[in-house]
Amino acid sequence: MSQQISTFTVQENATKYEILGVDPRATQDELHVAYRRLALLHHPDRHPEEEREVAGQIFARIASSYATLSDPEKRREYDLALSRNEDYRETVENENLISLAEILAGIGAYEHMFSEDSLGKISKDLDSIVQNNLIGELGEEIVDAWALPSAPSGEKHRGTFSEGAVVLTNLRILLPYIFSWEEKKGNVRTKYKGAGMPVLLLPTLDRIEVVVEKRIKRRQFLDFHFKGGPIRVSPRRTNLSKLLLVAQLWGILIEARQEDAKLVELRWALWRPWLTGLIVLAVLFIGAGVVGLFGDGIVENMADLSDFFRRWALLQWTAIGIAAISGRRLMRWVFAYSAFDLAESLRSLPDTKSAKTPE
Repeated sequence: MSQQISTFTVQENATKYEILGVDPRATQDELHVAYRRLALLHHPDRHPEEEREVAGQIFARIASSYATLSDPEKRREYDLALSRNEDYRETVENENLISLAEILAGIGAYEHMFSEDSLGKISKDLDSIVQNNLIGELGEEIVDAWALPSAPSGEKHRGTFSEGAVVLTNLRILLPYIFSWEEKKGNVRTKYKGAGMPVLLLPTLDRIEVVVEKRIKRRQFLDFHFKGGPIRVSPRRTNLSKLLLVAQLWGILIEARQEDAKLVELRWALWRPWLTGLIVLAVLFIGAGVVGLFGDGIVENMADLSDFFRRWALLQWTAIGIAAISGRRLMRWVFAYSAFDLAESLRSLPDTKSAKTPE
């Protein structure tokens, strides 16, 4: 027999360590993080009326497990009973009287880092959206906010993206953004604005990835992974220290990943300068021709135009300039990727210290 709310299942014969989802050697900090996450997710007040009875039973077992394992003396007694395959019984009164705000206790120790004004500096409209959606009964507060240059991946909206932000609170990650569009009826044009805000509850996040796409012209992304699928955002400014701190308090895994952009940046080094140079020459050629056709300019016909380019050696100097820019970029590309490839090759070598010496 088991009890299930959402995706969390508690087996009747589960140990207290299994209920909290921790290793028997878990530290007190690890126990506290596991308890905070599970208790917040399965508190009866967070569930509809028809699920509250089962949620209350699961919550009671979570609270009871934490009460035992967080007390060093009770934990020793429980471990001893567990090793002897004996029953360990205790009662924890008033588990359901623990408020949601009390579950978040401990994060408040970092209140000196909280910044209510960080979002207001980005946008008053976004600040208004977020402030109206903060959960007051949980004591939710803004930790920090970063500008968002585009809508989060997977989000569909009308018209044009206007502005957005990544808002980190002590409980959630909010991704508010504003978009606008225009409709014409007869001779009347009307402008409209809309808003969206994906919400990621921190306890439900599996991991957060810091992704670096390029090595020369670096672009950084944040990938938030949860059961519904990853969401990628690309904030203009990254202050990861606060995000890492809050993620650590919730026990969220943080990973860093380098995405392969070797060929993309090689094209940037070799092909982009020549394309830019050709466009500049075309603009000069067309511009000089237009001046000659419509006025007393530097050229009067195509022959004079060709002579002008030949006299000033514009093609040669342009080619030399493009080659210099391309060569410099190619050197940067070789240096960046050869250094990283060498480091990766060294890491992939077998550990010679651990290898056995042949007899």
